[in-house]
Amino acid sequence: MFLSAVKLNRFETDFMQLEPQHMPSIVNYKKIMEKYDISPFHSMVIAENIEEARKLTNKLEEEPMVAEINSIAYFIPAEEEQKARLALIEEIRNMPERYTNYDYSVEDVEAFAGEVQRLEWNIIEMGDLSVAGLGENNKIVKKRNRMIREIFGAETGKPGKEVFQKLISLVESDPQLYAKRLSRLDAYFVQAMDRNVNAMTQVNRKITVADLPESITKGLMAENGERNLVLIYPQKGIFDDLQSTMHFNEALEEIAPGITGSTQILVTWLEEINQTLWKAALFIFGTVILFLLLNFRSILYTIFASVPLLVGLIWMMGVYPLVGFKLNFFNVLMIPLIIGMGIDFGIHIAHRFRTEGNIETTYRYTGKAVFLSALTTMIGFGSLGLIASFPSIASMGVILFFGIASTLLTTLIILPALFGLLKKPGDKDSQGEKK
Repeated sequence: MFLSAVKLNRFETDFMQLEPQHMPSIVNYKKIMEKYDISPFHSMVIAENIEEARKLTNKLEEEPMVAEINSIAYFIPAEEEQKARLALIEEIRNMPERYTNYDYSVEDVEAFAGEVQRLEWNIIEMGDLSVAGLGENNKIVKKRNRMIREIFGAETGKPGKEVFQKLISLVESDPQLYAKRLSRLDAYFVQAMDRNVNAMTQVNRKITVADLPESITKGLMAENGERNLVLIYPQKGIFDDLQSTMHFNEALEEIAPGITGSTQILVTWLEEINQTLWKAALFIFGTVILFLLLNFRSILYTIFASVPLLVGLIWMMGVYPLVGFKLNFFNVLMIPLIIGMGIDFGIHIAHRFRTEGNIETTYRYTGKAVFLSALTTMIGFGSLGLIASFPSIASMGVILFFGIASTLLTTLIILPALFGLLKKPGDKDSQGEKK
């Protein structure tokens, strides 16, 4: 059963799950993930020119696991698109009459009051969402408050409540009067809008990098004005499991072989840890077996001393996912330590049994010492798993607790059964000792 459960183990690829969950930064991180459905961890690739950046951006937009792309290609349209836009701008510039005045009626004033009410609700909701994701008094809230004051000239009053209701009450108090005032406002607005549109339509050339503000080019463009950076933000569920992370990384590498970033570093770490862990585990276990053979000078007793560790590791890896725990970058490094400590139990019991030749005597004395030693070790590691505020550190204590507990149980349960298989427990030669 435990052997079949080993394959249920999952690797925690989200670094934020290994941090203290009560920290304000982690709380806000989770809120952003939930509200905006995007991960703050990004990948990046260098494009040699804007055209290459545009091709990469188009391919990345087709990838469903990509949530957002930040590319210079969004600010510099393609050649054909710029030609089409310039033709449209020229058409607007040559229009004989772009706008006409509108005379407001009483019904229009009522509709205007309804739209102001909707605007109030929308701004309140925007503020609430920003507070939930970014905390009190954030930039969105400040801009919202400034916008309300600038539009309605309200230096006092609570934004989103008194200001809007005051405006609604004002226009509803005399609809005919404010219909005339709105008509005059509309006439002024039409003239101002026409002047602005006329100024904007004077553009008669294509957009270049030199036209972009420094706030855009500084983070995306190289000094030579050609090489640029494309940033890719994944969907929030990419780091939920190892398979999704690997699949996302493979998809990006297929699109842009030179890509790097948080996801790629994570995958590299996983590969390195996996290779290093298995190498370390095999080296430690091989070295232990070699020393056991040299010490016991018996293959059978070497097997006796090793079985509790092997079976204990299987039990540990089988129980771990069943109780809801995941492997991570920290606790997997404890597996070689478990091998080094867990082998001690089998060695002590096998040595004593080889000397005494009696199972009851062996477990009455050496078994008791092994049990107490393992128990104190489990208490130490278990307390680390209980009181550590960092989940990463706590996970190290938990896996060490399970590792020591499982090797202890196999030493107390399986090893006596193996000793009982010997035909003559009191005869050392019959126990497999090499002469």
